[in-house]
Amino acid sequence: AFKSGYPELFESKDFQTEMRKVEELFQKDTTYGGIEVISQGEKSARFKRADSPLPCGHTIGVLEGLLKLYNVRGQVTEVKCQWKDDVDACEVEATWETTP
Repeated sequence: AFKSGYPELFESKDFQTEMRKVEELFQKDTTYGGIEVISQGEKSARFKRADSPLPCGHTIGVLEGLLKLYNVRGQVTEVKCQWKDDVDACEVEATWETTP
């Protein structure tokens, strides 16, 4: 509904480009923690998230929403969790089938 209501926001934009912008947008809109794209391939991207008070499910939800927004079939999974796995940061991986 949002995309159909504001099509000008999505003109000349594609899923791959927007996936790379997650870090920039997160830092623009928050004052804590951060998310970093640590790798991106043709059908996957891995993100590192450190020092965020938000639960891992928040990051997963944002990335799942991005997939849905661009009608891309895929999934987002937590690979590492700083709260459960005794590591310095959480890592989340998004994988998808094809881009429109």
